[in-house]
Amino acid sequence: MHPYERNKRYYELAEKWKNGTITPEEEQEFAYWYAGDQDDPVFLSEEFVRSEAEHEERMLAGVYQKSWPHKNKRKLIRRWLPYAAAVLLAATFITYFTVSNNRQLVVEDSTIADVMPGGNRATLTLADGRTVTLDENQQGIVIGDGNITYNDGSSLEIGSNKTYGRGEIAQMVLTTPKGGTYQLTLPDGSRVWLNATTTLKYPSRFSEEGRVVYLDGEAYFEVQKKKSEIRDEEGKILKRNVPFKVVSTGQTVEVLGTEFNVSSYADEPEVRTTLVEGKVNVRINDIKGTVRHVQLLPGTQAVVHGQQLEVKHVNTEKYVAWKSGRFYFDHTPIEDVLRQLARWYNVEVVYTDDIPRETFSGEMDRNLSLQEALKLLNVSAVRAKLADGNRLLVN
Repeated sequence: MHPYERNKRYYELAEKWKNGTITPEEEQEFAYWYAGDQDDPVFLSEEFVRSEAEHEERMLAGVYQKSWPHKNKRKLIRRWLPYAAAVLLAATFITYFTVSNNRQLVVEDSTIADVMPGGNRATLTLADGRTVTLDENQQGIVIGDGNITYNDGSSLEIGSNKTYGRGEIAQMVLTTPKGGTYQLTLPDGSRVWLNATTTLKYPSRFSEEGRVVYLDGEAYFEVQKKKSEIRDEEGKILKRNVPFKVVSTGQTVEVLGTEFNVSSYADEPEVRTTLVEGKVNVRINDIKGTVRHVQLLPGTQAVVHGQQLEVKHVNTEKYVAWKSGRFYFDHTPIEDVLRQLARWYNVEVVYTDDIPRETFSGEMDRNLSLQEALKLLNVSAVRAKLADGNRLLVN
């Protein structure tokens, strides 16, 4: 069962236990889970975890008493006390995060206004150099033959001058800022989701020879298959697949029809290509000009670090959850966690001491405010404080 589905089940059991409607069998299921390793995120209500003393007393007196014989109770209580304290998180619906060495990220009280999450924000740079701020109430744009519309079919206001004519090819750039995401439907029907702080350069129309886009940042691609007709030496008409290429820092990803994610941020040392469905080829040119390439299968990831190319098996959900509006951390270094938060909430992370070495595991909604998100990382030596100028001070 997926962790998200398990969360729903445990939340239902927690609510039943709180309301006194839980059956003995369900109570035992809940208690067995509660005694186990807490490696997955868990959703509980604020009322359920409002008071440490009340929560501990009710859990120990209620669940344990009914689920196990009296002689085992003391042993179980000693085992579970750390877990009882660990789930005392103050949020209406919260996520439990595990931490690598039991240190905590403590959010200090601050009089600075909270920071709201990102949303649908992007600008479109047209071929003539004009920049259009896209509607935040829309989720994406569609590039047609001679026109641009939003996903719902409404026209994009780009002024009286035509940017490009029907059949012409014009280069355009879609850019998301910190705290912004946007969707793009390319002329061939392929769809692209841009994460925060991302730039995608693409043509208004693809040629029959190939489809090429240029990425700086992170994007998720759903590529449509496309065929073109060519004549062989005897004049016969042949159909061939038109390749789709994503060019990013130090690599080129070539696909025919597939779903994959490319993360190529300038402030990160590695470029990661994660394949969800289909097949892709990842190609790099080393310092000697030698071309090296690997073919990915679903569930694998190509990691380019300088001139090094590595392929490994991964949980793809960790790398594509952002597309569904979630953060997903799996033993993720706190530096990487805070870097993701900085992009989404448009803040600057300032380390006032050495960068903490902790890792976090868990997932949470990207619609939370920054203060709410930080509280979910409350797992007390790592401290975060929101200061003036959208700076997040961490020590």
